[in-house]
Amino acid sequence: MKAGGWTRQTLGCGLAALTLLGAMGASGWHLWPEARANALAMQPLAQVRAWQAPRAPAPEIAAWLQTRAAMARAINASPRNPELQEAMAYLYLSAAFRPGQGTLLQAAYLRQALLHLEVATQSRPMVPSAWANRALALQRLMEIQPGASEVPQWRDSLWQAFDRALAFGQREQGVQRTLGTVAFAHWSQLSLARGDAVRHMLAQATPRQRQALAALAQAHQVSLEP
Repeated sequence: MKAGGWTRQTLGCGLAALTLLGAMGASGWHLWPEARANALAMQPLAQVRAWQAPRAPAPEIAAWLQTRAAMARAINASPRNPELQEAMAYLYLSAAFRPGQGTLLQAAYLRQALLHLEVATQSRPMVPSAWANRALALQRLMEIQPGASEVPQWRDSLWQAFDRALAFGQREQGVQRTLGTVAFAHWSQLSLARGDAVRHMLAQATPRQRQALAALAQAHQVSLEP
């Protein structure tokens, strides 16, 4: 009886331990993909950030291919990670705007960037850089494929992305540069409210940034006077 009692108690403790270990194991399996994605993403994210630094040289093709492959492995481990998705979009945008890039390849890279930016903005809808890059990609697509059937949809999406980037990031230098590029290219199409919002953004820029944006406006023959 005593021995049997101890046996039942031991079995009970053993089952409890198994239950606890099972729960810990389930938690570990749940966290494993994210941890693996973080490990895989360290090198390509560091490379992308280095390329995004001011006055950084443009990516060389071999390094770009290697970084894209590494980023794809990280995204495969964590498909909804917005930071990885936006970084991959940057890689495709940098390829699309590479000097001498043909229009067919540009369009393919821009469309691929938009797919990644869609995921990034869904996961983090208040991050302005993703919206600004989305507007830039759509603007360039409209320039190189003006006869595409998607142009009306692209135009609506462009201004939606533009407005959100402006609302969330008008003080961020990278966002300011990107939105200035888009705004000055379409200045005659801007509503009065958007034009005033762009001027307000410029007023908040640093003196050096304001000078650079004024030069960009002049290159597009845009007068910033109200």
